[in-house]
Order: sequence, then structure tokens, then C-alpha cells
Amino acid sequence: MKLIERLYLAFYRYSLWQKENHPSGTLGSPRFDSILIFSFLTVFNFSSILKLLNVKPLLTTHLFDCFLFLIIFISFLLYLFEKDSKYKEIVEKHNSPSELGKIEILGWAYTILTLILFFVTHIEFF
Repeated sequence: MKLIERLYLAFYRYSLWQKENHPSGTLGSPRFDSILIFSFLTVFNFSSILKLLNVKPLLTTHLFDCFLFLIIFISFLLYLFEKDSKYKEIVEKHNSPSELGKIEILGWAYTILTLILFFVTHIEFF
């Protein structure tokens, strides 16, 4: 659970930075933006795992399975972080500068590794 909180915080801080520096490039709410970024990257991981394990579509198609997982994961994150404004506690708890640097590195590492894994598993060369 701590990993999910730290990844959420990394994407939350990125969304805040994005809103300050490029206000037209966000949806408007850093809380929702961070949940969307985290959810889409997690769906990429889910899709890569299904591809690596050579799993047949669970319901109809692989795309529909990923879309359904996206809806479920967004709902889970909204419930987890928006219920009783838990995101405020997370932001206050991880407010030390040394910890924020580690969290930002974790967010970048998660993003880069997710994209590498996704492209390696989904690009067919021949």
C-alpha cells in the first residue's frame, strides 16, 4: 500500500508542476490528473503481463479487458484517495525534501519501466 501511496504522490506532484507551468495541458485538477496518469500506466502493465503470460481475453477482447481494468482501477484509486480526503494526509506525511526526491525518482522509474515493458511486449518486429 505504501508503494501505491508513493506512486500517487509522485504523479500528484508532477500534476501540480504541470498545472503551474503549463496550465492548458491539464484537466484542471491535479488530484484527478494523478489518478489518471497512474491508472493508465497500471493498465499498460496489466496489458504487458497478459501479453507475457499469453493469456487469452478474459471476457471478449484484450482491449475490452484493459478498459474494464482501467475503470476498476480508477474507481479503486478514487475511493482510496478521495474518501475522507486521504490525499491530504499522504501529502502532509511525505513532505520532507529528502523523501520527495526519492518519491520523484520512483515515479520516473515506474513510468520509464512501464513504457519499456509495454513497447517490448507489444511491438512485433516481423
